[in-house]
Amino acid sequence: MVGRDGSAVGEYVIGRASPVLPDPSSGADERPGADWDFLGHTCEYPDAGRIWPLWAEGGPAGPGEWARGPARTHGSWLHVVQTAWFTSGRRATRYGTTETAVLDGSALSTKESFYCALGEAVNGPGGYFGSNLDALHDCLRSLRRNSDRPLRVRWHDLAASRAALGDAYTDALLSVFAESGVDVTGD
Repeated sequence: MVGRDGSAVGEYVIGRASPVLPDPSSGADERPGADWDFLGHTCEYPDAGRIWPLWAEGGPAGPGEWARGPARTHGSWLHVVQTAWFTSGRRATRYGTTETAVLDGSALSTKESFYCALGEAVNGPGGYFGSNLDALHDCLRSLRRNSDRPLRVRWHDLAASRAALGDAYTDALLSVFAESGVDVTGD
């Protein structure tokens, strides 16, 4: 994926690609452009193709853009965020300056939406801060190593998040935060 200035904003490893050429026995005088076969692989994030142009133009225009799409697009949004984040050379840590990440629990409907909201709360629009429990743990671990600034999370409408994410997953998130010394306040 290439930005307006020609720089890479996202990269995919697709394995071996093979051109699918027309049959030479067809007698066609011209050789049209080849189609490509990527060993039958397709992107598992079907809405990513509609989201990547935002990154080609420099990223989301402002906060909450991920939430404007239906819940089915949040996984694709998170995929684009994560891919663009690491392609740009950034690591799994906090780059934002805020010490308190504020989450609106009423906007969370899926696990992916939680990570979209958290990434934005910690690192600004289009920011990444984990995409699953293990990745969140990695981000928090690198945060402790690389920063003397504590991170706090203010989680508004935690009850709505708990209803959307389930008790087990919400408890797992709170446990990861607690293990990493992150103070979480919910209302």
